[in-house]
Parts: sequence; structure tokens; C-alpha cells
Amino acid sequence: MLNAGLAVAFLALAAPASAAPKAMTPANAPGAFAGVWSLAGVNEGDAACTLTLRKGAAIGGWRLAIPRRCFTAVGLSRDVAAWTVYPNGAIGLTDPLRHALLRFEPKAQGAYVAEPVGGSPLVMEKLGSGGQ
Repeated sequence: MLNAGLAVAFLALAAPASAAPKAMTPANAPGAFAGVWSLAGVNEGDAACTLTLRKGAAIGGWRLAIPRRCFTAVGLSRDVAAWTVYPNGAIGLTDPLRHALLRFEPKAQGAYVAEPVGGSPLVMEKLGSGGQ
């Protein structure tokens, strides 16, 4: 009976805590990153839109859904075809040939910032899950 009690205690300690949120790291991508994100300029009043990072595989990473409005509202390239996560936790948007188009570096409070060449900085922030 003692062995059974120890086994139960060990299993309870070894089981992951389901209530604890997962950190957003490349190891658990795309799961922790998938969902709806806001994309906007960094200044108050800048144009904004939402995009969805999905869990399904695509050439160069994972699928994403981008409303047409994003291409004009924030100057997003129409060549964006996938998203990926870099070893430091940065989120990358890539073209169909796997070339990096934008790299959003992690900043304070869950924001990710990219500084496009010749463009204004952009910020991405996760709004919710739902990136199937």
C-alpha cells in the first residue's frame, strides 16, 4: 500500500499544471503564438488591423490569415505567406521562398516590434486564441 501511495504522489508531482500559462517560446510554437493579433504603427492614432497566426503548416513556417485591409492600412507586403518563430522568441513574417520580410522582436508586456527598412515601426500584440 505504501508503494501505491508513493506512485500516486509521484504522478501528481510529475503532471504538468494545466492552469499555468505556457510561455511563448519557439519550443511550443505554433501553439502559444497561434491566435488573433493586432498589427499597428507604434504611435497613438496610427492605422491598425488584425491578423491571425494559424497552427497549420505552410512553406516557411505556419499559415496565417491577413485581411486585405492590413496590406494598405499598415503597409504590409502582399508577399507575406507564412509566419515563424526565431530562437530568441521573435516572430517572423516570410514570403513563399522563406525570405524574412519582417521580424517582430519581443518587448515588454507581450508586445512585438518590427522596424521595416524604409518604413515606420510596427507593433504586434496578441488579442486572443483561435489560430486553428
